[in-house]
Amino acid sequence: MSARRPRRRAQVAIGAIGAAALMAPAIAYARDDGAGAAEARRPAAAAAAALAPPSAQAPAAAGLLAAGAWRDTLEAFRAPQLPTPGDAETVILLLSGEPAAAADPGDRAAAARAVAERQERLVPILESLGATVTFRYRVLVNAVAVTLPAGRLEALAALSDVIGVVPVGFLAPARAEGPEAPGEGVDANWHERSTPIGTDPADAPEGTDGAVDADRREPSTPIGTDAPGAAEGPAHIALIDAGVDVSHPWLGGGMGPTFPVIGGADLVDGDADPSPDPADPAAEAHGTQMASLVLRSAALAGLAPADVPRLLAYRVVSREPVGGRLRPLARTDRVLAALERAVDPDGDGATDDAAEVVLLGLAAGFEGAGEDPVAAAVAAADRVGATVVAPAGNDGPTFTRPGSVGGPAAGPTVIAVGGVAAPATPRTADLEARLGPAGARLGPLPLMGPQPDDRALPVVVLRDEAGVAQGGAPEDFARPDGTSAVEGALVVVARGGAPIAETAGRAAAAGAAAIAVWDEDGDGAFPAIPGSSGLPLPVVGMGRAQGAALARLLARSGDLRVALRPRATAAAAPGVASFSSWGPTLDGRPKPDLVAPAVDREAAWPGRGPDGRHATAPLTGTSAAAAEVAAIALRLRVERPELGPRAVHSLLVQAGRPLGGVPLERQGGGVAALPAGGAVRVEPAVVATRATRGEARARIVLSDLTGGGGDYELLLDPGAGAGEAVLTSRITVPAGGRRAVTLRLPDATSGHLVLLDDAGAVAARVPVVPLRPAGGRRDALGRPEVRADGGLAEVRVRLGLLRRAGARLVSARVHGVRLALVPAAGGAPLPVAGGEQDASWPAGTYRFLVARRLASGLDVPAGRYRLRVTASAGDGTRLRRQSAPFRLG
Repeated sequence: MSARRPRRRAQVAIGAIGAAALMAPAIAYARDDGAGAAEARRPAAAAAAALAPPSAQAPAAAGLLAAGAWRDTLEAFRAPQLPTPGDAETVILLLSGEPAAAADPGDRAAAARAVAERQERLVPILESLGATVTFRYRVLVNAVAVTLPAGRLEALAALSDVIGVVPVGFLAPARAEGPEAPGEGVDANWHERSTPIGTDPADAPEGTDGAVDADRREPSTPIGTDAPGAAEGPAHIALIDAGVDVSHPWLGGGMGPTFPVIGGADLVDGDADPSPDPADPAAEAHGTQMASLVLRSAALAGLAPADVPRLLAYRVVSREPVGGRLRPLARTDRVLAALERAVDPDGDGATDDAAEVVLLGLAAGFEGAGEDPVAAAVAAADRVGATVVAPAGNDGPTFTRPGSVGGPAAGPTVIAVGGVAAPATPRTADLEARLGPAGARLGPLPLMGPQPDDRALPVVVLRDEAGVAQGGAPEDFARPDGTSAVEGALVVVARGGAPIAETAGRAAAAGAAAIAVWDEDGDGAFPAIPGSSGLPLPVVGMGRAQGAALARLLARSGDLRVALRPRATAAAAPGVASFSSWGPTLDGRPKPDLVAPAVDREAAWPGRGPDGRHATAPLTGTSAAAAEVAAIALRLRVERPELGPRAVHSLLVQAGRPLGGVPLERQGGGVAALPAGGAVRVEPAVVATRATRGEARARIVLSDLTGGGGDYELLLDPGAGAGEAVLTSRITVPAGGRRAVTLRLPDATSGHLVLLDDAGAVAARVPVVPLRPAGGRRDALGRPEVRADGGLAEVRVRLGLLRRAGARLVSARVHGVRLALVPAAGGAPLPVAGGEQDASWPAGTYRFLVARRLASGLDVPAGRYRLRVTASAGDGTRLRRQSAPFRLG
């Protein structure tokens, strides 16, 4: 944690640029390069709009084209955002002094009390400045969250105990599409504790209600009681996510000592019930889905009743107003509070009852820089004995440095999990049109949503004064008299910026049978999302020429009818999913650590249907993959309780099954699997080499996990077709001890480091990739534009980068942002209220309001000024830009 005190932070209102999602094998896209629809001029001929294979282009360009396909399909706000500013703002104040986690295990309770006493003395001072303390953190970080009137941060930052002021931001549930519509027909016997879907726990057959055998040891009770902690019962996993509907049979039907979900807390409403908002449980479905994926994972099957792990559920997600929409997001002040609960369930400051595994189902889009209390808390959780697992995110690759992996997965101690693609080719369909005895066919077109039937449908093209309409409002689908203009039809809409799911919902409400989304001005790239993706009707994507061909057909025949004919899918080679984020991180470390299945994972759905029955729905995204890895980590900690988080991390990476033909940077150790044995811990779990003077070097630490030690040979295996394994060194690891090794390898090394024991057996195998740190970008800070009116100035400035540049996506953040008024005639700069803070800012264009009255109470003299913005790039490079002169007052 930095000891440098931030100066001031300005009030902001955001028009932030959303993150783009990117590439891979599961993307289908219709590419329109002018060679499309070979011609509906001859109606009997097929309109040749062939799917352009990625192999037809350079890999990076193909990936980015595929990436653009996701731009309007996602419900989740994947890039982190700051709350919309208003009359008040919420920040996290980082305080001087170490948190309790820094103390020895036996001293942590006393250390936590000491931290609490120092914070208690600070509270009256904060209240005198108009601040209200909303959360206090004492175990993992020494900090408090406060809400205060806008413009008063300067006074807080000046307090002697405050070493950092960090704005509260958002993390998002790491799913790769909107909530899937609930369904039935799931194999209810997948796990021994499951209940047939559609039944209530009370109706379930005896022994299948999720309750635990009566003779097992009683685990810790829900938060807020004085009963024994988690250390006295079976292993625990803490889920930090949206609310969890514990009434679902797949989750046992209840919460308490005899159920799989034994307790938790609601950090949104401030009570002990982690259930989702009953007004709209579907908006928070992610938490229920994640809980069921963990508890029903095959990794936990077959355990003795006394060893079956339990789950603590912490609700941190609620619907937040961002960008004019309510989105399910998690505020970072609540995430911090949940992390504290996860490692100290009984609240006494000691961490002997910490959950063995903490699963964060949340991700931020793209890693930042600067002070990050969530990252600090995650690192401290590792120190106190909790294995932290997080999804890598769903922003795909960038083909540049840094990559798209975001927090908290970017932390070095976190097991970051990417997603494995669906084992099938993308879903596509042909659009067949009949013109009397002749016909035309457009296809294959990327298919989203449910499978279409073979009905012949009329075609309606939505139009407005600009041409083809986007369907952005319900009235777009209606006639002037209010009746539906699209009843039973295939409706053609222009592609816009709104999520396709919203457009599809409006069309379905108007009675449309299907949608064709025409990318008139784009490259025709659409994702082939598995399953129905929550879409209420079939949706196909069309490129420029394909849509034009359909329009010409309509011009020739006003009563044209078309049918959507799905094409059969085929088995596909295993690969990493198109949406799965990967590194390197800002400092060059490779991420993810592992990958796991991430497509269409069947999971519980909150609430009940119209018939009162529970339902299920598939989940797609790296969060689903993280749930599987968390379950595997939990099983390992059950079977080998002597292992700590670092050993679990290392052994899981060693046990991964590499995907052939996929770069190690995208998959880390490979597909997650339960380790069979494991004698040596290797740190870091994924080795990154730094090139110097024609060779690559890396420092690793080997730790004996058997108590016997041993002599080992270290080999570099460059992989199939890349040459033979090369001996790098011989090393002895003392019994129960550690040994540090500096490796000297060929430059730009990529492969696996193999540790052989004295019998020639493999004792460890870990991936090795080059370290690729990102340099600073001087264009990461835009020139401020100022519009002044009397004593008030409106400032707009671009902070950070998120843009496409040829075959790459350039992403960069800035931190330590500071605004100052510089007198045009010369003189000392006048800091703007709120000035500098060291947290990173999501890439976007920000709006600041600057008044002549500063938070310090001083008045800025009337006159001509320039607005100066300074910030730090990711590598610490200091950036500065000034506006044109303007008059204030």
